[in-house]
Amino acid sequence: IWGEKIIRCLIDRNLALGSEFQSGLAVDDIRVVESVGLVTGYATGSGRRQSIGARAVVLATGGAGGLYARHDNPRGIVGEGYALALRAGALLQDMEFVQFYPLGLAQPGLPRYMVPPRLGDYGRLYNDAGEDIYEKYGIAERPAAEKARDRLSQALFKEIYREARVVWLDLSGVSEARWMSDPLSASTLGTIGKRCGACRRPLRVAPMAHHTMGGVVIDGRGATSVPGLFAAGEVAGGLHGANRMGGNALTETLVFGKRAGEAAAEWADAHAKIAIKEAVKFSQTTAAQGPAAAGAASNVSALWLRLGNILWEDGGIIRNRAGLERALRAAAAIEAELQASADGAAASGPARVLSLKAGIEVAQLILQAALRRTESRGAHFREDYPATDDSRWLGHHRVQLSKDGNRDWSFKKL
Repeated sequence: IWGEKIIRCLIDRNLALGSEFQSGLAVDDIRVVESVGLVTGYATGSGRRQSIGARAVVLATGGAGGLYARHDNPRGIVGEGYALALRAGALLQDMEFVQFYPLGLAQPGLPRYMVPPRLGDYGRLYNDAGEDIYEKYGIAERPAAEKARDRLSQALFKEIYREARVVWLDLSGVSEARWMSDPLSASTLGTIGKRCGACRRPLRVAPMAHHTMGGVVIDGRGATSVPGLFAAGEVAGGLHGANRMGGNALTETLVFGKRAGEAAAEWADAHAKIAIKEAVKFSQTTAAQGPAAAGAASNVSALWLRLGNILWEDGGIIRNRAGLERALRAAAAIEAELQASADGAAASGPARVLSLKAGIEVAQLILQAALRRTESRGAHFREDYPATDDSRWLGHHRVQLSKDGNRDWSFKKL
C-alpha cells in the first residue's frame, strides 16, 4: 500500500467524523499568545491575510527531502514545518541527519521511482565501464539498498557526480514470479517493470534524498518546548537517531500522530475557559499584488533550482568543510536575492515565495549542523572526518532562536 491510499483513508475517516479542512492557505507564522495558538498566512487565491485561532496546534508537515535536487518526496515537502516551529520558539535537533536512498530511477523522461531494496538485488548494478558496483566498493550486505544504504548511496554519488559515469540497473532478466516474491517489489511491477520498461531494458539509477531524521524536539506525547504546540511525523526530530531503519517512519507517524492528537485535545480541554481572541479573520494585504511580487514570483523557480543543486552537491550524501561553507555562502546569496527581488516583506505573500524563504532557512540549518558535527555518524558522512567520535559527538545538536532572533546552537550529550 503506497502513500496515496493511506492518505485517502485518513481523509475519508476525518470527513466522516466531521473534521473541517481548509486548503489554499500559505502559512508563514505560528505563535502561542496567552494560551491561544495563532496560525497565520495568506489565502493563495485572494492574497488576503488570514489568522486561525485554536487552543492547541499540531504540526504534521513532513520532512525536508524536497529541498534537494534529487528526491522522492512530494514536491512541497521542503521543511516549512521546521521553519515555522523555530520561529514560534520551539527547540529543534539533529538537522544534519538526512537520509538518502541509493536506488532511484534516473532515466530521462521517467518518474523518480524508488526501486525496492530486494528488487535491486535481483538485477545487476553496473557503471558504463561495465564494472559491478557491489564488487567495486566491496558491498556484500543484502539487501544492499537497505543494509548498506549509506555506503551504496556514497558509491553511486562518487560514480555519477564525481566521476561523471552513468550507473545502470538491469532487471530485464528477473522473472515475473521472482519480481512478485516480495510484497514491496510486487507493488512496482506495473509501474517500474512494465510502464517504465525495466522488464525489457536496463534503466539509469541514482541516489535520492528520502527522509529527514532531525526536526522539532517533542516529548513522549508529541508536545514541543512551546506550550500548546505539538508535532508528529517527520517534522519531529530525534525518534530515529542518526539513521532511520526501513519501515519505521510509517510506524512512528501512526504512534505519535495518535499520541499528539490525544495530548492536543487534552490541552485544549484544560484551557477551554480561555477565549480564542483571533478565531478567523481576514485583512486586506497587497502582499500578493503589485510588480514587486510579480518579479519575485518569476524569479522563484530559478532560485529553487539553485538551492536544490547546492544542497545536493555540497550538503548531501558526501560532505566536507569546504563544500559546506561554499553551500552556506550560496544559500545566503539566494536569500539576499529573494529579499531584494521581493522588495522585502511587502512582497512576501505569494505561496511559492513564502515556501522558498522557509526552504532557505531549513537548508541553512542542515548545513550549519553538518558543519558543526566534525565526524561521520549514521546518514551524516564527512569525508574530511570519516570516523565516528563518541567522545565528542555522542549526542544531539540543538538550535533555538534567541530573543534577538539569532540561532542559538547547543549540544546535548547522551
